[in-house]
This record gives sequence, structure tokens and C-alpha cells, in this order.
Amino acid sequence: MDLYAKTMIKQPNVNLSNIDLGSEGAELIKNIHLNQELSRINANYWLDTAKPKIQKTARNIVNYDEQFKNYYDILEAAVQKKDKAELKEGINDLITTINTNSKEV
Repeated sequence: MDLYAKTMIKQPNVNLSNIDLGSEGAELIKNIHLNQELSRINANYWLDTAKPKIQKTARNIVNYDEQFKNYYDILEAAVQKKDKAELKEGINDLITTINTNSKEV
């Protein structure tokens, strides 16, 4: 995807001035140039916005998985001890992480 986006950004507008496209040629060239510009806008959006957000979300998922694994034994022990306060605190920590991560999507 990056290669496509970078290629689109660097690609010059198509030059069809030496080709007879008939009476609708000017409109066709205009539409091609508009589509090329839209492709550049989309390519920049991918590189500058969409891809970084997707990568951040993927990192957040991995980090949450690690956090959950670290909390699992603590939560299980709290259940075994019937320690509601510790269980509630651990679950609230996980919920806080989920809420924080969901705001970044």
C-alpha cells in the first residue's frame, strides 16, 4: 500500500495533449487530472493519517493483551480470596485501558 501511495504522489499528471480525443477530449483530460489529484489526496491520507492510526491501534491491542496477561493471575487470586476490592481495582484498570484505547480509534 505504501509503494502505491508513494508512486501516486510522485506521478505527474498524464499528458494527452498530443492525442486527438475528439470533441469530448478536454472533458476527459479534465476528469483524468481530477482523478489523479484525488488519488494523491487519498495517498497522502493513507500515509499521514490512516496507516499511523492502524499501527497505533495494533500496538494498543498487543499492549492490552500483555496487560491482561499480567493481570490475569492477580484477578484469579482475588477471586479465590474473595477479595472484591482487589478484583474491582484490577477490572477497573483494564476498563480504563479499554476506554483510553477506544478514544484513539
